[in-house]
Amino acid sequence: MVEATTQGQDDLRAMISQVKIQQVPDQSQMGKPAETIEALEALKKSKGKAMSDNPKQVPAEVKAISGRAQADDPENGFVGAKFEGKKTGKAKQYYLDGSFYDGFMLEDNLVKGRFYFANGDFFQGTFKDNRPLLGSYIQNEGTFSCEQTSFENGLPSGPMEKAQKCTLTHDGKKVSLTGTFANGKPTGEVTMSSDAGTVTLQSPFDGSAEAEPAHEEKKEVEAPVAEPETPVAEPVAEPIVVEEVKVEEPIEAPVVEEKKVENAP
Repeated sequence: MVEATTQGQDDLRAMISQVKIQQVPDQSQMGKPAETIEALEALKKSKGKAMSDNPKQVPAEVKAISGRAQADDPENGFVGAKFEGKKTGKAKQYYLDGSFYDGFMLEDNLVKGRFYFANGDFFQGTFKDNRPLLGSYIQNEGTFSCEQTSFENGLPSGPMEKAQKCTLTHDGKKVSLTGTFANGKPTGEVTMSSDAGTVTLQSPFDGSAEAEPAHEEKKEVEAPVAEPETPVAEPVAEPIVVEEVKVEEPIEAPVVEEKKVENAP
């Protein structure tokens, strides 16, 4: 394990970013390849006896179909059994890209077996809808491996626990991984352990964005409490004083009696 320095953590992130799970090709890609891949053929030999040749490995749902018969179709890269025209029973099926399936099929669908990818990756386990469901995956040359892993849509999904023995090879030594898978890649918080110690890292691991340090607690910022507003008093209108105007009564002029002047005789 490298030291937990900034450069050391970058190196560990680079290791995790190299975990790349391959997808099983579609059924439309089944067929005899133009040429076989020597490395893949060597990988097949390293696994010993073909699973499809081991009667103890036959799944119950396949065993329940009676009337299976050998019906090789080498021109289409198939060697195995069929029932009513569909591949049912033991099966060895090549794909056009050179990858190879060895195991058992039910009505043209992969059920249980080993899948050898063209790039040297290897999966062994059960299948659903021609995609891995549960089993062990080994990345090319053993750089990454994980046992009893759950798959969703053909890619590992869910927890990476100690029981699954997920490991990366670093400087010739095994480094254990625990954490979570999403879309076939380690995500979230991943712990890497070896005899040299333990380091916990936070995704992303591909350098696409700045990673957040692990175990960092984010403090919630409290919104400021608004102080109550002081009510503004409305101005009180002063009363309007109306002065009383006194109206003086008019003074009546005295009445002068008019005297009659008598004419002299």
